[in-house]
Amino acid sequence: MRPAPPKISILWLFTGVMVLLFAAAWGAALSGAATAVSAQVGIREETIAAIAVVSLLVGFAFSLVAGLCDLAGLARRDEPSLPLRWAVGSILVLFVAGPLWNLCVVHIQEPISGSDSVRIVFDNFLYGLVLTLALPLALGVPVILARLRGQVPLDPVPTQE
Repeated sequence: MRPAPPKISILWLFTGVMVLLFAAAWGAALSGAATAVSAQVGIREETIAAIAVVSLLVGFAFSLVAGLCDLAGLARRDEPSLPLRWAVGSILVLFVAGPLWNLCVVHIQEPISGSDSVRIVFDNFLYGLVLTLALPLALGVPVILARLRGQVPLDPVPTQE
């Protein structure tokens, strides 16, 4: 007879959304900083738009992988609840990254270039990333983490002894 699984926090069900917020915020922060620096050094607007998109993708991918690795480590250690850094951090990161991005793009880059085309290109790519990955991450991450925790058996039919 198997022992009853330990009680786990309901926050484990929201890990996919948390990691998506984390990745989008860090991608935006890196993109905003790269955009502001590019504008300050006098790079052309079309190139700044490319830099904004590439830095968004790099920041998004790096933070997504880092977040997933951290969550996988927590799941392997069979932690019953998520650390405070995930519960609070996934919310607060937007309040830090949003104003930083706004400062860098809207208040630094746009006055220098005189156009909002970089912001439009960035927005379209960010929306595409979030819309494409929202459902797979929201559903897939909790399932994978549950398997890593050992709560979901890998064999579909339970064995009877």
